[in-house]
Amino acid sequence: MRTQSKISLIIIVLLILAGIAIAPWIDGMLFKSNYYHFVQALETDKRVKISILEYREGWMSSDAKISIMPTVDLMSGLPISPNTPTTGAYITPTIILDQHISHGPLVNDPITHQYTLGLASIESNMHLPATVEAVLLGNQANQNGVISIYGLATLGGDYLNQIKTPIFNINIPSLGSIVWQGLSGYINFHMEGKHIQNIKSDITIGAVNARSIAGIFVTENADVKSDMTLDKTGLWNGSYAFTAPKISVTDESDVYSVKNVSFSTQFGVTSTNLYATQLHILLDQLNSPHFSINQQSHINLSIENLNADALLTFINEARQNTSATSEDTQRFESLLPPIISTTTLIKHDSAINTSWGRLIESSQASWPIAVKTVDDIWKNVSAKADIRISVSLVNQLIDLSVPPAPPVAKPVTDTNSTVPSQNVEQPVAKPTSPADVMKQHVADLIKQGYIIVDKDDYVTSITFLQGKLKANGLDVKGIH
Repeated sequence: MRTQSKISLIIIVLLILAGIAIAPWIDGMLFKSNYYHFVQALETDKRVKISILEYREGWMSSDAKISIMPTVDLMSGLPISPNTPTTGAYITPTIILDQHISHGPLVNDPITHQYTLGLASIESNMHLPATVEAVLLGNQANQNGVISIYGLATLGGDYLNQIKTPIFNINIPSLGSIVWQGLSGYINFHMEGKHIQNIKSDITIGAVNARSIAGIFVTENADVKSDMTLDKTGLWNGSYAFTAPKISVTDESDVYSVKNVSFSTQFGVTSTNLYATQLHILLDQLNSPHFSINQQSHINLSIENLNADALLTFINEARQNTSATSEDTQRFESLLPPIISTTTLIKHDSAINTSWGRLIESSQASWPIAVKTVDDIWKNVSAKADIRISVSLVNQLIDLSVPPAPPVAKPVTDTNSTVPSQNVEQPVAKPTSPADVMKQHVADLIKQGYIIVDKDDYVTSITFLQGKLKANGLDVKGIH
């Protein structure tokens, strides 16, 4: 019996050891399947084509090589096709991603540097064409390319990625130099089946110092954050935010700078299958040789209650067809009216505080009558805007935007003429400057009641209802 027990124990131990030995290989097979699904999911927006050039599967690890080619030109925004001309045109370079994949189920987390359970840990190096990399890296060789990504694929479907780039040092003779501290941060994906369900990122955009004959451009570290979850409708719910503490431009002796500028947006589908989005822009300070903003200023925009299904149809159609034929334009226009519902509401407000004066504005638009055609969008809209702007700000804007009057030509005396000159001074009328004409036009609008003077401000309330535009309750047809 003891001999039989020993044999059974040995068999159990051997099975355990075999299981441990074969586990990385099985885990590698499972990861490979998920890997292909993940790559396919990244292609869903049709803006990039991702090809797996190689996948060398091993026992404890695997190696992959991927090419990433944008299908839309970064400069023109037009689709790239095999027939796209290359002579004299900007060519979007193909990105190559070299990956080393360590199989689980026990992997070394490259982020925390601790062992944990997971499908795999992935080390990726992103490469551009050698000539492009040489320019970006100041002719300094870097075997890791332009971006290094250290990732962990968890058993729960998460792909956690830490991103780091080298410092980019670009020096172009006779043009100037750029030193960019690069990127760092993370971007994480959550997969369910064959689809990405969540994307969360926090990326630091390193400081930039660019110098040329034209001037100097300097920024401090900026931050970009996003958190998006795929809704059951196919649209995304989430938020995006960009913040920059300081940006400055020096042009000869003039300095322009902004401090604490931020851009953020929230978007998503409500429980009633309607879509809403909000946009916020904040600025603490702006300095220039002409004027400044020393109090926090803002611009807000919100769009509420769009038809989510109709919006998704429009987005999908735009992704699949980027041509600009008249037939496509008509088809896109026909998809716009269903997006607008009788509860759709667009709201906008802003407060800009400058050294020349202030601008305070609030407006909104709605469609109480159903929209069925593109013409109905304009015919059925009900809109209102309340505007308050400093008199001094209006005068300064007029002086800046209107060119000065041409100089008065002096009369030319003909020295060869035999006719005796008349010593009588002729009065010369001073020409009216374009700025004076604009200011007089504003004065006329005040007399007609379209603009009201309230202490140091101009005030007006504009409405558009049933195709009629009014200012302070007066039909704007009377403006001349």
